[in-house]
Amino acid sequence: MDADLPNLLQRAAEVACDGDPQTEDLYWECVGDLHRRTDAEIFDQCEAWSLSSVAALRTLAADLLAQLGCLHQPYPFREQTLPIFLRLLKDPDDGVLSSALCGLGHHGPEVAIREMVGFKDHTNPDARYSLASALGGDPSEDAVAAQIQLSRDTTVCVRDWATFGLGSLGEVDTPAIRDALLERAHDPDCDTRGEAFLGLSNRADLRAVPFLKAILESESVSKNEVEAARNYALPELVEALQKLMGRWDLDDELLAEAIAMCSAQAG
Repeated sequence: MDADLPNLLQRAAEVACDGDPQTEDLYWECVGDLHRRTDAEIFDQCEAWSLSSVAALRTLAADLLAQLGCLHQPYPFREQTLPIFLRLLKDPDDGVLSSALCGLGHHGPEVAIREMVGFKDHTNPDARYSLASALGGDPSEDAVAAQIQLSRDTTVCVRDWATFGLGSLGEVDTPAIRDALLERAHDPDCDTRGEAFLGLSNRADLRAVPFLKAILESESVSKNEVEAARNYALPELVEALQKLMGRWDLDDELLAEAIAMCSAQAG
């Protein structure tokens, strides 16, 4: 065993149990350092922590096992880790549950889709957010149905991630997905709305174009919305894009590309 490893594990446990929001960055720094290793002792310690009476240590176990040995694919402890995650899905602590859902997302949600999708109705938004991020891009029918529901969530970050998962991470193209994305084209949250436009443009769904044009003419325009205009490459978007020049400075190169693509079609 590396002589420094016990100290690294002890430090991670101390920071995890500290409970001070000010140490969150330090917590993830400790977790990240351990993620890059493949020591069996780390897995053994995580397995022990996953059975601890202290919720913070069970959460730490899930966070570490999520990407332990991240420099290697597949993860070296994947087979031994999955049963631990499945057990932690039944944990009474919402923080532990959220970390277990995220961990399963890293290992491939397809191994536990049926167990995971039931949490789409969980009362804690952090759990629903973790589920949305874990399911992103999964093409299975159950995962897509859960993502569509989560794209209508009352919590902004949940909607944003679910919309991103449906629109950009996933390649499945169905009427139900397009309709769900079109709903979000009216979302009051700029990031969620932008993900919806990007997903619809990737699928060449022209129903979103009038709404996109209106957004491009508004005071709040995201990079995703300009990227969506570039993807559509429609002449009716040229004027709105040109009016952004000089007042929109998020990505001059992207704006120029969008204008060029739309103008080429006009020509």
